Amino acid sequence: LSCVEIEYVEEGEMSMKTAIFNLVTDLCAHGMLPLAYGIASNSGTGILTAIFIVLAFGLTSCYTIVSLGRASQITGQYSFKGLWGSLLSRNTAWIIELSFAVMTFGCCIFYSAFIGDLFASIFSAISFVPESIRKRWIILTSLTLFPLLPLCLLKNLSALQLTSFGGLLSVLYTAFFVVKRSLDGTYSPGGKYFDGIEEKFRNTQGNPWARVGLWGVGSGTVTLMNMAAVAFMAHYNGIKYYEELENRSVERYAKAMGTGMACSFLVFIVLMLFGFRTFGGATQTLILNNYHQSEDRMAMVARLTTGLAIICGYPIMFTALKSSSLNTLSEIGNKFKQVKIFSNELEQSENLRTFWYIFLLSIITAMACDKGEEEVAVVVGLIGALLGSGANFIIPALLNLRLFELTGKSRKFFSERSFNKSL
Repeated sequence: LSCVEIEYVEEGEMSMKTAIFNLVTDLCAHGMLPLAYGIASNSGTGILTAIFIVLAFGLTSCYTIVSLGRASQITGQYSFKGLWGSLLSRNTAWIIELSFAVMTFGCCIFYSAFIGDLFASIFSAISFVPESIRKRWIILTSLTLFPLLPLCLLKNLSALQLTSFGGLLSVLYTAFFVVKRSLDGTYSPGGKYFDGIEEKFRNTQGNPWARVGLWGVGSGTVTLMNMAAVAFMAHYNGIKYYEELENRSVERYAKAMGTGMACSFLVFIVLMLFGFRTFGGATQTLILNNYHQSEDRMAMVARLTTGLAIICGYPIMFTALKSSSLNTLSEIGNKFKQVKIFSNELEQSENLRTFWYIFLLSIITAMACDKGEEEVAVVVGLIGALLGSGANFIIPALLNLRLFELTGKSRKFFSERSFNKSL
């Protein structure tokens, strides 16, 4: 490692509190809603089995994201291209950055499509909203222009403290709502809203918790495992979190990531168990779709707060897209002269970078206006499952194994080498 060129970065300005808020908002925005469907899928998964699966993926994801910070500290590299190039292969670093760019681009399309569908549904249920502005594309374009565009143009994650705190409050309200509706019986047979929702949304099979038992395993368990893996996906910003952390050290970084992951785990468990308790096998992929669209006012507020949580989490995802797209162009530029010229101009001109970010957001918005959330979910889910597994587990494991080989160090309380080989 002594011959590796060290990247110079300024001291971080993101406090521990902001790092935790950012991570919880980042994870819960995409991870909290589908897990109830995961436990309900097909014949269902036992309660304790489901908790163990989510916990296992949470602990593994926490380890791998912290290991990225450790690798950055040891190598002095603060990008995936830098880490991969210094530890494994400079020639293939562009593939890693391109993978992150494709993954985050697809996730941003899904976020935009979901925002469009969600707020179009909310506005359609409000009688005094003029018909002319209820159109989905108008709503999505307006929300992209404000507040998404200004938030996406912020230079670092530390500037997102207020929006992340707002996202956290939105997440907490959604969790409170799901628990309340599960316990008050309004969606049980004979309940206030039971007859008002479509039959496919109703639970007619009694107590779902009793039906699946504690340790049940079925074909749907694989679905839950996939959703749990994606739920803890924040590694696209793993190095960025470490780079911007105030007084950064591996210990402080591990504390911030561990706290954020633990808080997210609690939110995931609450929504998974109580959402499933309410609707059983009728649970939809996005749990809020089960609730009454117009009569349940608390459900309308929950949809609104969930939409706000996604808006607050959007610029965090877009931050990863910005850095990965620029790094991809830089790496490809080493192979093609014309791309190199454009990449150099981007690096030197802040105005050109701003134009590039606006261009990316415009393409994402145009694609999301044309396709709804359900239409892009399958493709994005496939991209997330394949590239997300690489980002969460495979890439960190490969970097760790090479790092152990070069430094000759591995922790003693469990075999990190063996664990990373299994990943």
